This record gives sequence, structure tokens and C-alpha cells, in this order.
Amino acid sequence: MAIQTWTNGYILVNTVDLSNHGHSLMANFGQDTADATTFGDTHHKSRAALGRRGINVTFFDDYAAGNVEATLRAAILGSSDTGIVVTVRPANAARTTTNPEYSATSIVDGDLQVVNIGAVGGLQDITANFVPYGAFTVVTSATST
Repeated sequence: MAIQTWTNGYILVNTVDLSNHGHSLMANFGQDTADATTFGDTHHKSRAALGRRGINVTFFDDYAAGNVEATLRAAILGSSDTGIVVTVRPANAARTTTNPEYSATSIVDGDLQVVNIGAVGGLQDITANFVPYGAFTVVTSATST
């Protein structure tokens, strides 16, 4: 596999393409562990437990209608009962085995810092942590399965 310089990720939040505002993207595919240590053991033993998935994105903020702040605020207000679909790919191109798509019906985990300027002269950004409300899928073919 080739080492890649990332320059053009794909970020779709509830049907709104926010790719041109994103500057940090992480799709998490993890596993919790459970302690399986018993009497007589001389060291801890662990077993696989529940899966842990999520999508974390940092955007340069934009307050225009239908853009970053409005889309993310709507995601918080409208996702608690049904979730919203968040889809990401390493490159803003068709999904393939070398450009997998990670997608989840999600809710926003934690706070959205809708005003986060940092320092004078700095760019304002906003980070959203999406956790699955439903299925978390990985698709590597051109057609959905």
C-alpha cells in the first residue's frame, strides 16, 4: 500500500457536503475490552467486548445558511430521536477498496463549540464527534451492499 498525503477528504453530514470546510477527519473503528481475570491468575486477562465506532471531524466554521454551523446545529437538534447520516472517505472520489466509505446513522457526542476563535488572528473552527445511533458500515465497492 502506498503512503499517501491527504489533501481532499469527503465529508457528508445529513446530505450536506462539507468537504471544502474540513481540515481534520478521523473514522474510529475500535473495540472495548472486558476484564476476564479469575482467581489464581497472576496477570490480567482481557476479552473482546462491545465495538466502539465513531467519526470525528474538525471544520473551519462558516455561519452561512446551509453551511457548517447551521448543519451541525441542526444535527444536534434533529438527531436525538432518529440520528443523522454521516459519511466520510479518505479522498473526495468514488468509493473503492483503496478509498473506503465509512458511514453511520449518528448523533453528536458532547458539545459543539459554535464560537471557538482561539486567538486573535486565528481561524475559527468547530469539532464534531459523531457516534453511531445505528449501524456503522464500511463500503469498498462502487455500489452499496
